[in-house]
Amino acid sequence: MKLTSLLEKNLSGLRSYEPGRGKEKIREDYDIKEPVKLASNENPYGCSPRVRAGIEKEMSRLKEYPESMAEPLRRDLADFYDITPEEIIVGNGSDELIGLLVEMMGRNQGEIIYADPSFVKYRVYIQSKGCRGVAVPLDENYRHDLSAMKAKITEKIRLIFICDPNNPTGTLLTAAEITAFLREVPEHVLVVIDQAYHEYVTDPEYFSAVADRENWPNLLILRTFSKAYGLAGLRVGYGISSPEIIHYLTQLKDTFNSNRLAQAAACAALKDQQHIEDSRRKNNREKEYLYQKLEELKLDYQISQGNFVLIETSAASRKISKKLEEQGIIVKPGAALGLENTVRATVGSRSDNQKLLAALEKIVSGWNLAI
Repeated sequence: MKLTSLLEKNLSGLRSYEPGRGKEKIREDYDIKEPVKLASNENPYGCSPRVRAGIEKEMSRLKEYPESMAEPLRRDLADFYDITPEEIIVGNGSDELIGLLVEMMGRNQGEIIYADPSFVKYRVYIQSKGCRGVAVPLDENYRHDLSAMKAKITEKIRLIFICDPNNPTGTLLTAAEITAFLREVPEHVLVVIDQAYHEYVTDPEYFSAVADRENWPNLLILRTFSKAYGLAGLRVGYGISSPEIIHYLTQLKDTFNSNRLAQAAACAALKDQQHIEDSRRKNNREKEYLYQKLEELKLDYQISQGNFVLIETSAASRKISKKLEEQGIIVKPGAALGLENTVRATVGSRSDNQKLLAALEKIVSGWNLAI
């Protein structure tokens, strides 16, 4: 058998992650000078101004490998959360940690439960590492169906992913719901609460997770610097769990998985919580603006606890996305997320949001046309 044939056989069932299209491609395809990218849930206000100084201090050390365990960042995170550095692992984005968790818990035919639709990378890593995933549909309100997930737990289940707030729906579980679920999960199952959008949440019923972690030895929390902290281009995520789980997870990570500039940037960003507060306030203001204008356009949407809004459409999501791209607006088609007839739009600046709404208005006014 040829090598290419073998690879085709091994990877034929794998559906890879579909990233948002870049601005450069839209410029080339449609001759648009300044496209608006609202596909990847990046912070439209960027990172803290302190980050530049943090990076510049490290520039003279680029010839040196970074701290293998990201010790300065782990110490800063430990101080921030009032825990120990041994309870923290830093990753090349939380994506890397998701892959390591799948690898660690999916060995020896371990099975993994995840919601559908949810963050696509759960499924991608499960498939790419040859593990068996158990997809559990969201309930009728686009929320994790914890009862259905609990019913899927068997002796073979080793890992459960819960994305909270859920991407792409923006829905949230309450602390009471998650706590009740954790009480029912056998101790041989690791529960991962992926809180990539933690800093944007305002719901008082939110499960803070870190404060309650000591009560749940089989719980791991994922968070990231890619969203509210505005460091998506540097790839820094982290996990918080018991020292024992962190120890075993560390055995699988690459020796120098987080680069020197990324670590310095994250340390600087963490120290500027005013920037996070400002980003959250602006995000809330712009979400309310989007909700109001979407209602005027008679477009249904999902109330979101993240920095994105899931918008329902009356046509196939890829057709809608293409129509928006022709006007210079990049959104995520729901088909790439498992939700046809929807698009997911990042909550941008007021200018970005106005451009999105103007483009949507043109499309809505032509619903009767073949789009």
